[in-house]
Amino acid sequence: MPTQSRLVCLLTVIAILVSSALILTPVAHAQDKSLVWERFDVDISVNVDGTFDVVEHQTIRFTSGSFTFGYREIPVTNFDYIDNWTLTDSAGNVYTQSYGEEPYTFSVEDSGYRYVIRWYFPSLQNVSETYNLGSKVHDGLRY
Repeated sequence: MPTQSRLVCLLTVIAILVSSALILTPVAHAQDKSLVWERFDVDISVNVDGTFDVVEHQTIRFTSGSFTFGYREIPVTNFDYIDNWTLTDSAGNVYTQSYGEEPYTFSVEDSGYRYVIRWYFPSLQNVSETYNLGSKVHDGLRY
């Protein structure tokens, strides 16, 4: 019996040490980032062929942390497809469509049920920036 009580005591001590180690282990946190959409406006121009041109004006205030890209998801509902993508910022930079991650570039992924647009810019923090995302929507008018 004395060896059994020693074993229980030893297991209890080990459990306490393991629990203490887990509690006292520092946790690595991701850099805290936050932003606020100050404005999100949309201009729509209907074309004679039934398509329409859309330009989204997104003013984003980067409030905490460093940012190097933005993204937008557009679900494919109530239209056939989107093309003629453009992207500019308030400084007049015209972004080129590519599949890299260089500043002043953007990519468009068409998964069939949604578009994912990602744009890349030099590191920004504690500033506001306006991005203008343009496109042409096909077969989206209902009448």
